[in-house]
Amino acid sequence: MFREPRNLLPKAFIDHRIEVRESPIHGWGCFAKENIEAHTLIESAPVVLCHQDVMEHLHALNDCRHILQDYPFSWKDGMLAYSLGWGAVYNHKRDNNCVWRPNFEYNTLEYTTKRKILAEEEIFVRYVPVAQSGYLWFEEEDEEDVNYAALRKPSKNLIF
Repeated sequence: MFREPRNLLPKAFIDHRIEVRESPIHGWGCFAKENIEAHTLIESAPVVLCHQDVMEHLHALNDCRHILQDYPFSWKDGMLAYSLGWGAVYNHKRDNNCVWRPNFEYNTLEYTTKRKILAEEEIFVRYVPVAQSGYLWFEEEDEEDVNYAALRKPSKNLIF
């Protein structure tokens, strides 16, 4: 799957060919500075782990949905992972061009391109499997034209 054997790469890194800048989709996003081939590991982001009960406590303390509830990734043993690096900056799109997976050995989230990504193209991941899209706080109608910030609304305390 990787262009280089995983053990030849650092445990945590961000590929020099990607950058963060403002996105026309929503706030910030990650973009390719130059072409990146398919199946390239572009980031291995360290994670901060916490138990999923933290989400319930944040909701109870604030009596509403807390911003941190938008950024956890599922982990093993009832834990949640918060991605450091640029892992929390990739925007969501069903037709994603990059995938993420947990690396339990390194305690990182790894982001790998699905197809060739062209220079200046935004890099998208799918936050949750298609079957769980209903758990997202926004709807995916015409993703090209949706103002996600306007769609944001409080929702149940859901963890993906």
